[in-house]
Amino acid sequence: MPEGGFFPPGAVPEVKLEARTLSYYRPGLVLAPALQGSVPLQTFENRLREALALAGTLKLWEGQPKAEQLSSSEAASLVRLEERVKDKGARLDLALVNVSGGDPVADWSLPLGADAEQRALDMAQEILLLLTGYKAPFASRLLYVQPDKGGTQLVLADFFGEDRLVLSRGGKTRVMPAWSPNGRFYAWTQVHPERGADIWSGPVAGGEAELVLGGRESEAAPAWSPDGRWLACAATVNANTDLYLIPMDPATGRRTGEPRRLTRHQAIDTNPSWAPDGRHLVFSSDRSGSLQLYTVMVDGMDEQRISFVGTGSDCPSWSPDGEWIAFISRERNGWQIFQMRPDGSDWVRLTDEVGNHFDPRWSPDGQHLAYTWKNEVWVMMADGTGRRQISRGGGENPSWEPVKVE
Repeated sequence: MPEGGFFPPGAVPEVKLEARTLSYYRPGLVLAPALQGSVPLQTFENRLREALALAGTLKLWEGQPKAEQLSSSEAASLVRLEERVKDKGARLDLALVNVSGGDPVADWSLPLGADAEQRALDMAQEILLLLTGYKAPFASRLLYVQPDKGGTQLVLADFFGEDRLVLSRGGKTRVMPAWSPNGRFYAWTQVHPERGADIWSGPVAGGEAELVLGGRESEAAPAWSPDGRWLACAATVNANTDLYLIPMDPATGRRTGEPRRLTRHQAIDTNPSWAPDGRHLVFSSDRSGSLQLYTVMVDGMDEQRISFVGTGSDCPSWSPDGEWIAFISRERNGWQIFQMRPDGSDWVRLTDEVGNHFDPRWSPDGQHLAYTWKNEVWVMMADGTGRRQISRGGGENPSWEPVKVE
């Protein structure tokens, strides 16, 4: 392998790619007019509609769409959610009915009380499973960094951007948080004004944090392996930044041995992300003269350059199914978010708004991406649609809780 990557210095081809747009087929669901009734009924209906919309895998219609708005296959599969209230709002009948006729796809009769919001989420999951074969990660949370007096704080928010919980305060500067795969621990980079940065880990539920890696220079960008036994990071030793693998105990979230050097190059190698197979990582490096993306195996072999777009590519994130890598590339209107296959093919642009987009991170179901834009955390569908703001008062470096949806 040449030092410059897959191609020797000066021989990197100029590759001009035209980004295409992803388009997902979404089953259509017609929503009945909003009901008027009790507070539990309104709570249920509002949360149900919001959940179905934010899941992103259904195409929702308020009222029957016109025939010219649908293809023949869409028209044939279109269903309507019918709602009827019983017992003065104490019970609600729901039915999924195929618009073209026939027996109901499914029906329910629900009591509504203080648990109306949770019943709405359960119902949304049943509807999604029936129509799409998948459930949404409503139970997952986002961990992100927010400015705080004298530093930053780590904040948790739920899938809807609500129920915020501050995990850390104290005037320290904590950045780049990363969940452990079992969801019990998180690692982060702690920046020191008088020197570089260290890597720490601690329990999400609260408790004593541990210094994982620190020294005279700098350590940053922690990323847990899928089995929780390794923490990849970028560490600077003798003014040279390479990737290292730190052995970890999945049960305690603590370091168990000495770091192992993964890459060996005089350039800066940083921002690692694991493939779901646990055998490969993608990272960014300036070894070609500008930041570009490379893959490497866990034994340090088979380094491959995979990005040849724009004037720089960074912040890679491997999708949970292993099929895509999300990343950012520098464009004329700022850093934009893209996807591509792990071999560098099928380049797809997801954002195009003016301004810098950073930190794309996949949801545990692979259907959503969290990212930073205009100093706030946002979420969008994996095809770039359905964008919504999560943080308030500043936010960056989002990381998804690895909740498994059964």
